[in-house]
Amino acid sequence: MIIIRRKPLLKYPFLTSKVIKGRKPRKERRKFKSIITLFIVMAFIVLFFRYIEDELMQTVVAMSKLKVTTMSNQIINEAIEETLTEYSTSTEGFVTYYYNEKGEMISFGVNAVLINQMNADIIYKINDDIGKYDQEILSIPLGRLLGESVFSNYGPNINVSILPYGTVTTNYKSSFVATGINQINHRIWIEIDMTMQVVVPLSSAQVKVCQEVTLVDRVINGEVPEQYINVPEQGLLNVIR
Repeated sequence: MIIIRRKPLLKYPFLTSKVIKGRKPRKERRKFKSIITLFIVMAFIVLFFRYIEDELMQTVVAMSKLKVTTMSNQIINEAIEETLTEYSTSTEGFVTYYYNEKGEMISFGVNAVLINQMNADIIYKINDDIGKYDQEILSIPLGRLLGESVFSNYGPNINVSILPYGTVTTNYKSSFVATGINQINHRIWIEIDMTMQVVVPLSSAQVKVCQEVTLVDRVINGEVPEQYINVPEQGLLNVIR
């Protein structure tokens, strides 16, 4: 009589060796430890990069915005200075006042063509200067990773590339404001709005800069009235009482 014994099925088929006294073999223990170690290392790397993104990137964005703001103001000032030097026009070139026989101003005319030409030249010069700043390098000390501490300015520098690009719009405005009983202040100015987009690794931000260029600022004198009543914008009911 021939008896055939079947080998019992392993409870853990992925094990290549037998379990002795309830303990895994040495090779399996090493494999398990390697997997755990790899998982811990990967988790540490993820947490480290999240920490860099939360702590360092805030500093990078803040410093980048400050640098781009300074750069934008410099670009605008240079464009304005060059344009005004090229035109070298006085107040009479931008506006003409018309008077009657008594010497009283009855109307005025603004040289809109000249002002629009200045606007176009300012925009062209600003865009041309922005193109010169292809890529800026921002150096940040490694100590910034520790936050605001005594070591924030120490350590090797981390070089971060920032890419500024943006748009600029200009518009001229005019206003008449009473400055006295018989005086009116006439003002004409160009308003320059510049929006810069700062692109840094893992983040981006916008910087808005606004400047005004005064072209005309003149006080016009008129005849002193015999009676004068000043009605305030607020507290009108108190005046009536």
